[in-house]
Amino acid sequence: MAAKRKRRISEKKGVDPWIVTYSDTITLVLCFFILLFSFSVIDPVKFNQVIASVRGSFGVIDGGKTIVVDSAETLGNIEEDISQLIEQIEAEQAQLQDMAKELEAYIEEQGLEDSAVTVISERGVTIRLLEDVLFDIGRADLKPQAEEILAKVGSAIVGMDNSVRVEGYTCDIPISTRQFPSNWELSTARSTTVVRFFEDKDIEGNRLTAVGYGEYRPLEENDSEENRRQNRRVDIVILSNLTD
Repeated sequence: MAAKRKRRISEKKGVDPWIVTYSDTITLVLCFFILLFSFSVIDPVKFNQVIASVRGSFGVIDGGKTIVVDSAETLGNIEEDISQLIEQIEAEQAQLQDMAKELEAYIEEQGLEDSAVTVISERGVTIRLLEDVLFDIGRADLKPQAEEILAKVGSAIVGMDNSVRVEGYTCDIPISTRQFPSNWELSTARSTTVVRFFEDKDIEGNRLTAVGYGEYRPLEENDSEENRRQNRRVDIVILSNLTD
């Protein structure tokens, strides 16, 4: 009997179950009121503007600027940072769109619609120039007409601080010469030629990058001469400062 009594006494020791339930309830209520307070301070309109701006004309920004919050920062500081980010996105977007419109007008004025186009994407603005306005087939020396076109592009970007990435592409027709053993060398030489032209036009070299992709990453299937013509190109990408 003594053993049974001791066992019953030991089983009654510890925290009563109702106290655990009560503590959980109080914690949940506290979290609920903290959330209500947060929602009352952060302006939902401005928050939605951030989402709309980021996922708008530039698409979902990959990487980019981040708001870093430490333990001393208040919700008011966060709201101010969000407003500044909105202004930065909208200002750069307007600048890039104005530049694209200026270049589109020049392309139309010169009758180059069949060989040149501007594309706005999440990366920034791309000026796409087909081979026939820049180079002769199998060569990486600029045509006289190409220098005029590139000078116009350079004048549009020289006053900006955005990085510029020049990408060379070819079609799938192989090349094997002493100067260009493959399409890798040809595409890279063409992008480098454009980069050197821009540097001569007072665009800082640390803003410029030259890349060659050869026949890889085509725009169209290489199943016709017209499609191959579309794939032989140079893309001049003015990168958004929010993504580079």
